Amino acid sequence: MVLKTLRGIVDSQFKGKKLGVAAIFFFLPSVLFILAQLLLGLQLNLGFLGTELLKQLVYLIAISIVLYILLLAFKGKAVSGKFTSIICAYSVTYLITTVFVALIMLVIALMVPGYFSAISGLDTSDSLAIAQSVSALSLPEGLAQIAFFAIIGILGLFAVFASLYVVHRTGRLVKETGRFSNLVFLFVYAGLSVLVSTGIQMLF
Repeated sequence: MVLKTLRGIVDSQFKGKKLGVAAIFFFLPSVLFILAQLLLGLQLNLGFLGTELLKQLVYLIAISIVLYILLLAFKGKAVSGKFTSIICAYSVTYLITTVFVALIMLVIALMVPGYFSAISGLDTSDSLAIAQSVSALSLPEGLAQIAFFAIIGILGLFAVFASLYVVHRTGRLVKETGRFSNLVFLFVYAGLSVLVSTGIQMLF
């Protein structure tokens, strides 16, 4: 059900070249970030938010270029003229990020009472202050602790799998090729995406 819905969204974005929807998906994590800060009483650091937005925009453009080059290598001339489609389809990963972060926040609120109260009033860019406040909390113990980290891990794996599926589906929409070729394409993309992300982090 989830995979079918995700496939439908990717297909719609790729074929329809919906830049407006892509922009909404791109800004969703930031909107969630701002809402969470306001609702939880955290200090709204606009400078930090602006820097993060700029980093994500640079990443989106850079990874779309990388994807286009990879698709050119694996799919040939079929990718010609589809750069906008690639950006629109890739924007779905930001929707996935938003859902993942929202679910993580829900799990923390339910299983670590007092977490958000502890960091209330802190600057979200001050990771040291947040870590010190969180360290004073009583985290789940025993089976509850195992369940907590298991849920976090499962959600993380789902987010990674869903994001890779977006790229995989984008490749298939450009041109259907063999399973082995698609798998190699996905592995190469995963490696390059880490390099691109690391490079942008170093620049900023």
